Amino acid sequence: MKKILLVDDDEEDIEALEEILGDDYEIVVAEVSHDAIRLAEEIDFDLLLIDVYLPGIDGFDIVRVIQASKDKMNVPFIFLTSERDYAIELECLEIGAEGVISKPYSASLILNKVKKVIEDFKYRKGLENKVEKNEETIEQVVNDSKIDHLTGIYNRSGGVELWIEKCHEYEQMTIFMMDIDNFKQINDTYGHVAGDEALSALGKIISENINKEDLAIRVGGDEFIICVMSFLSEKKIKNLAEKINKKAIEKFNELGYRDIATISCGVVRYPEDGMIVEELYRKADKALYTVKLNGKNGTHLYDEFLDETSREGNVELKNIIYTIEGHLDTRDGAFQVEYNDFKKIYNFVRRYLKRYPGNAKMVVFTLGRNQIIELDTLKKAMNSLEAAVSDALRNSDVSTKYNSSQYVVLIMNVKDEDIDKVVSRVEKIYERYLMGESIELSYEVKDMQEREE
Repeated sequence: MKKILLVDDDEEDIEALEEILGDDYEIVVAEVSHDAIRLAEEIDFDLLLIDVYLPGIDGFDIVRVIQASKDKMNVPFIFLTSERDYAIELECLEIGAEGVISKPYSASLILNKVKKVIEDFKYRKGLENKVEKNEETIEQVVNDSKIDHLTGIYNRSGGVELWIEKCHEYEQMTIFMMDIDNFKQINDTYGHVAGDEALSALGKIISENINKEDLAIRVGGDEFIICVMSFLSEKKIKNLAEKINKKAIEKFNELGYRDIATISCGVVRYPEDGMIVEELYRKADKALYTVKLNGKNGTHLYDEFLDETSREGNVELKNIIYTIEGHLDTRDGAFQVEYNDFKKIYNFVRRYLKRYPGNAKMVVFTLGRNQIIELDTLKKAMNSLEAAVSDALRNSDVSTKYNSSQYVVLIMNVKDEDIDKVVSRVEKIYERYLMGESIELSYEVKDMQEREE
């Protein structure tokens, strides 16, 4: 049975309304304002019948208190009055009443009015709930349409729209364009399901390694964009790209695509490299293309001359040299390179020495071969060894860090009787840089002219 709260202090009026409505509704009576307010908050009524004139505060004030105590007035109400006054009726409607019933009461009028108000209010609330639900559904559909469901990050349309907004919101930005090297080979060898696994894995890795305010987009295929909402130094650019690449390679190997897939990355900065998304995208793509031309599996920060110089048609010799050299390393000491570059140089030297006169020796320096060393101490020792190699050797020699405790050097045109002197020079400088730490440094020498067994 539906419940009605009757707020009135007149015994005769209360009895009259109970007689009219009592068979169809449960009537709860409140004769004073504080009881009315308490009951309205504690019980879910289907209708409030409130006398305009009450001792203490009037019916209008009771409604205002109830409205203020709830986010919404979730129950309809009708005012009761003994006066036929247009101004009072207008005030009743302005405060949100469903109507006004004047005394003396007409049974048929009250029954019809109460029934209609309760039914109409229920119908309106149902419509409002549907509208709210539809609005939430529409909003969810719109949001879902911006997400790439394979990777869990923004798709091209949703992501680029947000990227444009970010350009207006942030003063600086660093943009990474990444793709999976040899992605077609994964699809061709293992099937498109495997390709989807690789894309999904990379999307998750990217999401887990950027900040909340940063933006990740799958542009299409195996191409991804990361917008970091700050200016990153070249070192930080390299660190983030290598971190994602390392985790991606580990995951690809875990999925079974061992030694196939790596990550290439082109980078631009906003606003230095462009003020609009189209320009930033084009230049990031140019930077990525440069990585592809140089063997993939790397990161390159956009350089206007290097990346915009055409590689088609006739180009002057000086421009070709500049393009090949890039930012030439003019520092003294051994030429320090990444391990993958060292392997290429090593193989080239071996091929050269098979055909032409000359000699070269590879030296492997090892730290603490028979010692247990704390990580921080080992890092300090490796930094000292790296500096010693750079200072002790010539510009024509090549060096690389092999792992956390070994350093490899390719020494060009050195006589057998001089190799110990060269190594001794490295050891002395190493000990000076290490400043008293007793970490053993050992070495092995391989003659590049020797044939491999």
